Amino acid sequence: GSNLVGEERADFYGAVKLNWQDLMPFLSFFFFNHLQGPGKTGTDCALDCGSGIGRVSKHVLLPASGRVELVDMMEPFPAEAPNCLRVEGDRVETFNCYSLREFTPANGRYDVIWIQWVSGYLTDKDLLEFLSRCRAGLKENGVVIPKDNAAREGRVLDTSDSSVIRDLEILRSLTEESGPELLREEKQEGFPDQCVPVWMLALHDAGRSLKWGNPRGEQVGTG
Repeated sequence: GSNLVGEERADFYGAVKLNWQDLMPFLSFFFFNHLQGPGKTGTDCALDCGSGIGRVSKHVLLPASGRVELVDMMEPFPAEAPNCLRVEGDRVETFNCYSLREFTPANGRYDVIWIQWVSGYLTDKDLLEFLSRCRAGLKENGVVIPKDNAAREGRVLDTSDSSVIRDLEILRSLTEESGPELLREEKQEGFPDQCVPVWMLALHDAGRSLKWGNPRGEQVGTG
């Protein structure tokens, strides 16, 4: 793997204007499609990794989860996050200031661990180890969801911020090696053509989950 270090930059969230509703069909597959059957992901607690000031928590995780915890290594972000999330009150449990290389999710605590636009700032080794720790942090039927830019082929290094963009096959290989099993993957639509593709993967601990669905290409309604 590469010898990259660091996490997200302060301007990362400003790079692209997101339509938060585009994320909900992917997330709702786990929360809502199996309300009456086995294998449904719980809605108690979510962990937002590389959280920035908490926009993913506010627009994506809190509408689907009872509680969230945030972790980001950039000190200004956890300091500002309470302002972004103040209307949520005690549903936001902790604001952690850690590098993901050093952070260990609490064992068996989370229904969803969301890792957005930060995996490219970890080396292959650090990413493998972090995903393995995330696996241990899941509740029964919990999911780990890495969401990140994906190169069209191979690895693309950006020496200006010590980051790497990996293609989808490399991401699949790394997640498989780390232990969690792939449940589903989906390309996010709505980004400008000049932007690199953005993919979301959903991973679970096969030993504590019921597997359902075809991870690639299955269209599942949310009604």
